[in-house]
Formats: sequence, C-alpha cells, structure tokens
Amino acid sequence: MYHVLNRANARLPIFEEHEDFAVFERVLEEAVERYQMRLLSYAVIPARRDWHLVVWPRNDGELSRFVGWLTLIHTQRWHAHRHSVGQGHPYQGRFKSFLAEQRRDSFSGHQLEHTLIFIDD
Repeated sequence: MYHVLNRANARLPIFEEHEDFAVFERVLEEAVERYQMRLLSYAVIPARRDWHLVVWPRNDGELSRFVGWLTLIHTQRWHAHRHSVGQGHPYQGRFKSFLAEQRRDSFSGHQLEHTLIFIDD
C-alpha cells in the first residue's frame, strides 16, 4: 500500500474550477480501470495545488505505470481544456510515493471503496 502525491509546477493553480476536479476524477477512474489498481482513497488539495492517493498495487511495477499514465493523460486534458498545449508542465516532476503501513487483517476479504477528500485551506 502506497501514499502517492504530485504537486503543481511553480504553484500553478491546476484545480480552479469544478470542471478541473471532474476532469481529474474521470482520468483517475480511467487509470484505475485500465491498470486494475486498488484505490483506497484520494484527496485533492487546491490551496496547496496537489493531490494524494492511497493505492494498493497488485504486482511489482504497477505503481509507476499507473501514476505515469494518470499524470500524462491528466496533463494532456488539462492543457486541452485551457487551450495551452505546449505552454509548460502542470506538475513539478515525477510523482512521489511512500510505502504505507498496513495491518495484515485490515483489508482481508472486504470490498474496498475509494473516497474523495476535498480540503479547502
């Protein structure tokens, strides 16, 4: 289980409008389906211009492919929505991930559901 995050480049406001959140959520949903990633929770924090995920990959190497695709597709759609293709990177760089502790019995046999946590600083 991993805590994954990515931040906006140069304090760029990547989540300004309701549609910005909706686009990110659609891309996240597509990434989860495409890579069969277990998404436990996520948070979008507009004031800090970042997002956080808690994911549980099924196999080695899945995390990088999943988050790489998520950020690539989100970047493309973000630029397309703003008509700003070729005008810079919305993200600082590669995502960061940290191994999260889990109890052996925490998730046994239960259907996992993801939740959106919206934090307005």
